[in-house]
Amino acid sequence: MCWALNAQRSTTSYKKTKTIFVFSTTDTALMKAIIIATTYQDPTSPDPIALTKICGVTLLERHLRALKACGIDRVDVVVNDDDVLPNDHCKDLTQRGVSIGWRTLEELRRHVVVADTESALIVLGDYVVEKALIEAVLRAEGDCILVDSHPPLGAAQATHPGHGPVFAGVGVVSGATISALAACDRSLTSNLETLGDVRQIDVNALPSFDPALRRDRRRMWMPITSADDVRVAEARLIAGVQKGSLDLPAQVLHAPIENWAVARLCGTSITPNQLTLITNIVAWGVTALILTGHFMSALLLAAVVGVMDGIDGKLARLKLMTSRIGKLEHVFDMIFEYSWWFALGWALSQGDPSAPVFAAGVALILCNFADTVASGVFWFFKGREHGRRLDNYTPLDLLVRKVAGRRNIYVWTILLTASLSSVETGLWVALIWGVVTILVRGGRTLMHLRDRRGPVEFEFVVR
Repeated sequence: MCWALNAQRSTTSYKKTKTIFVFSTTDTALMKAIIIATTYQDPTSPDPIALTKICGVTLLERHLRALKACGIDRVDVVVNDDDVLPNDHCKDLTQRGVSIGWRTLEELRRHVVVADTESALIVLGDYVVEKALIEAVLRAEGDCILVDSHPPLGAAQATHPGHGPVFAGVGVVSGATISALAACDRSLTSNLETLGDVRQIDVNALPSFDPALRRDRRRMWMPITSADDVRVAEARLIAGVQKGSLDLPAQVLHAPIENWAVARLCGTSITPNQLTLITNIVAWGVTALILTGHFMSALLLAAVVGVMDGIDGKLARLKLMTSRIGKLEHVFDMIFEYSWWFALGWALSQGDPSAPVFAAGVALILCNFADTVASGVFWFFKGREHGRRLDNYTPLDLLVRKVAGRRNIYVWTILLTASLSSVETGLWVALIWGVVTILVRGGRTLMHLRDRRGPVEFEFVVR
């Protein structure tokens, strides 16, 4: 992995651009979405490409989950006139809290599908289109389509043989235009010029910073035309859910293992919430091992928990299965992490609250809590205005984040020190690291709060 920086002091507020990612469902409650699921890979294919599974989720289901997250609750799925979708697909797809109508291509041509709406969001069912790109189209005023002026080579070849911008699979178009395009063979994917004066939104002109992942990245869209495209899309989707502001153990050691595991779990019925539960059970097992004096086993298992803790979040983002329980995961993490440091102090002091090593365990908890408070204060008074956390407000803050005292850093510090000296020495080294961390990050917070300028805008790409 590597990361690149290109820093420049910003003089404008992030408020002007971050709305592209902040989405209000009120504006789209009356919007209808139309998913075009009429394309086949070849005449012998039993199902349309929209029913192809990407990372364990069909393209059609992926679109429905994204549309629901965007606040759209009316969706018409357009199939060919003689298509008969399997009942298991229909049953599964109608349980998503979205009103789904099954329409034929002939009904679309005859204006039946769009008779009750002036404009509709159209999504090509044989495309992978990231939710943020759908949001960008919905936030725009009036009819528009998403295009890519510098598409990946494969996407350019599949959608447009020329050298101009290519249609990226989603747009808001008037009902009359949709019906007219449906009457032209494959014009929805190949004849961009038939859309006339419809405004184009270029993928490359959208903000590259992803607040959720806390890094810059290229928003993903991709047509699926073959099995090779499926493999490429899966690899890009898995890489696309990687967070950017990570400590070195998470970035260098954990990320490759997490991606390997996610690639194999995404096709199973295992859910992110189930993984969260398993991770918490194992984490409390670490606490039990510490209290019973099995320190090295506990530390090794704690390192495993660090990997497990990243898998559930990645799986949720990959399959668009985020939930309220997932949002509470950080609270669960904090509780079991604090139990580790308390248990270490208790076990090493043999239950003597007056022992210095017990105080070291408690002090490590306080360092963690103080760092959390500093980050929260920064976000409340400064960060939320610009859409950046303390972790990535400037290149220096990002560098500090990579080595700052956090759970992974502490676990590996104590584990390595224990292998060379003792667990108690490792706890003291971790505490010193924690004190330095809060001094540095607390000082950076105070400095940023006194600085009235905006953040240093920079790009960092995780590969």
